[in-house]
Amino acid sequence: MILKLLKKIFYGLAILTLLLSGAIIFLSFHPLITEDVAEKIDDIPKLDIDIGPTPAPDADTPVDGSVLEPVPDEPPIHVQTGPDAGINWDKVLQISGDTYTPPIHSVTAPGTVSGKNGYLEVQDEPKEVEDQEAALIENKLDWGNTGSELVFPEVKYPYYAMLTSDMQSIYRQIYANALDVRSSFAPIVKVSVNQLRNVFEAVYNDHPEVFWLETEYSCKYKRNGSCVEISLKFNETADNLEKSRTLFEQAASKILNNTRRYTEDIEKEQYVHDALAQLVEYDAKSVMNQSAYSALVLQRSVCAGYARAFQYLMQQLDIPCYYCGGYSGEKHAWNIIRMEDGFWNVDVTWADTNPINYEYYNKTDAEYSSSHVRRGLSVYLPACNGSGSPNKPLDWEEEKHFFTDAPDSGMSEEEKNLEEAGIKAEDVLKTLEDYYKDCLSQLKEEGPGSVRFSNVVPESLWDTVENAYSVGDYKKGYLDEGIKALGMDGAVIQLQVVKLGGGYYRIYHNIRTYK
Repeated sequence: MILKLLKKIFYGLAILTLLLSGAIIFLSFHPLITEDVAEKIDDIPKLDIDIGPTPAPDADTPVDGSVLEPVPDEPPIHVQTGPDAGINWDKVLQISGDTYTPPIHSVTAPGTVSGKNGYLEVQDEPKEVEDQEAALIENKLDWGNTGSELVFPEVKYPYYAMLTSDMQSIYRQIYANALDVRSSFAPIVKVSVNQLRNVFEAVYNDHPEVFWLETEYSCKYKRNGSCVEISLKFNETADNLEKSRTLFEQAASKILNNTRRYTEDIEKEQYVHDALAQLVEYDAKSVMNQSAYSALVLQRSVCAGYARAFQYLMQQLDIPCYYCGGYSGEKHAWNIIRMEDGFWNVDVTWADTNPINYEYYNKTDAEYSSSHVRRGLSVYLPACNGSGSPNKPLDWEEEKHFFTDAPDSGMSEEEKNLEEAGIKAEDVLKTLEDYYKDCLSQLKEEGPGSVRFSNVVPESLWDTVENAYSVGDYKKGYLDEGIKALGMDGAVIQLQVVKLGGGYYRIYHNIRTYK
């Protein structure tokens, strides 16, 4: 009986093997059928899924090869990975260097700072459209500003460096259109829904100066997952962007001007850290609280606002500082800063106590392991394993006077004015001729397309400059020659003026040349 049963099983397996072999041989002689099957598989819409800490290129392991297990009791955060992620994994390995290792246990915020969070991850609103609607969109919608001339150095913009070259094109396009406050445009290269999410997160994390850009965006895509329209969202500061920018830069200058008294980066870092802790009040109901504007101008924010304000101020001081999104019992944001001896974690939000709390100032990943875990693309930022003792707050030699002028140093009135404005004497253009010459030089250096440059003039010259733009003399003064030198046909120019103090003005020139 048993032998008969075994014979039946044997014959059944033999027949199944013959059928499979025949199918393989048939498909090998009919490649069109094989291609059709493959295309149908490719056409299946790719699903967005919620997972734990970001896995690496093979979607199973991080860049160091170890397995990333979700931290217990931690809610999942939406992250895009795998071959469709738009991530340059070779570059990620270079950036991360000594790879970040997340804690394997639950993380919580200590009672003294519990509830001080409020970070919102990037939110996408994808919408599938039929082929006919997609074709209409593709026919009527242009690229807007492609940002093709923009350059983003890796040391300052690590999230940009994480992307593949084609996704960097989308990154530049999103950034340029955000600067122009243009809400909708067609992608300049093919981008999937999954890739777009990572690109948008990279733009948002790298650029705290674009404070009018919201964390949400939307896109329309075809059945195969390819986007045909990208739509950005802006907060209320975009309604009067020139005024908003002026208020933002003035608020930042109040802190930055006082860092001039210090020579070491560690001194400047602590001054900014402490100044923000004093200036900003934590308020979970504050408006625009994911932006640096909420912290610097409105002076009420949540962790995202603190972190992005700190990032912006450090960038202005040429100190590499990154925005880091993660989890601390609740969704939370902080910073990673590079000093001479390595990378460190800094949590300015949790410093906002009385007196200032330095428990989370310049700490290693190991020291943060009980309270912070990175999420999203922040997993691929460098590990914080610095050596030395930058986490020990400095003993200030003088009382810290935030947002006030430095003590009298016996300088001349002109020197005092220059110091108040935070500029050097050689940076000031004292005549209209000097101003035209400097504008022409910078315009040629920046090249065609959309560019931005600035220069400084004394208050006594500003009236003359303003009049030149009112009557159109600036065109003969430098713009016509610049357009010709660049081989362009015309230009659109917008000025933004910021009063620096000390009787000086900084003039920002936003110029777009065109054929």
